[in-house]
Amino acid sequence: RALLDQLMGRDRNVPAAEKQKSVEKKIDWMTQTRYCPFYLVDFCPHDLFVNTKADMGPCRKEHCEYTKSRFDKWEDCPEKRAVVDKYSRELLSYLEYLETQLAHKIRRGKARVSAEIPDIEIPPQNKEQIDGLKARIHKIVKDAEELAEKGHIAQSEKKMGQAEPLNAKIRELSGEKYMMMTRTEFVCDVCGVLVTLNENDPKANVENHEHARGKQHQGWAKIRETISLLREKFLNNRTPPAATLPTPVPFSS
Repeated sequence: RALLDQLMGRDRNVPAAEKQKSVEKKIDWMTQTRYCPFYLVDFCPHDLFVNTKADMGPCRKEHCEYTKSRFDKWEDCPEKRAVVDKYSRELLSYLEYLETQLAHKIRRGKARVSAEIPDIEIPPQNKEQIDGLKARIHKIVKDAEELAEKGHIAQSEKKMGQAEPLNAKIRELSGEKYMMMTRTEFVCDVCGVLVTLNENDPKANVENHEHARGKQHQGWAKIRETISLLREKFLNNRTPPAATLPTPVPFSS
């Protein structure tokens, strides 16, 4: 018997269903830190942008299909609902953080697009003033990026706000010809990608541009949709427990 126990385990005669329950009990889902809670409850953002400019690198937590299957098959009970609630709130917090970072990137991108003046004929008296405005905008963007890298998001956003009236002044000084030449470049409000439209196609717009079918745009669309769904879910019970977020991921410009 001792030899059989060693070779086949002491639970060799226990039904498979009971073995599964026994294995599941070995994971304290509420306190475990080995497996990615985002992957277990829905999806992990690190999986969305692999091999794109928005690639976040591998997740620091383990993504195990078998463990996810065990979690999904865990029978509905108050304990599971509490764990799902905890994981979902942590996911929402992280997605909201990513969305805030993306919004900042979009603002920087739009500031750059406005500051890139095409080579057109501008009255000499206006050109010198425009060059000065461009230099001020580039300095503002650089300072805002440095603040963001240090984690001062609110200050960075405030700094970026200083560029908006300068961009408006550039457009005013450049005239209609400038507006015609720059209307083909846009920053997508969903994913932050710089989109160049075909100026000869009157039906062209950011929404139907080919980038909208790509992994980066689809990934951000999924993030935004999930944020909306989770916010609605927690609408009547919004205060989340303290969550330890993954290390912030810098966005490439």
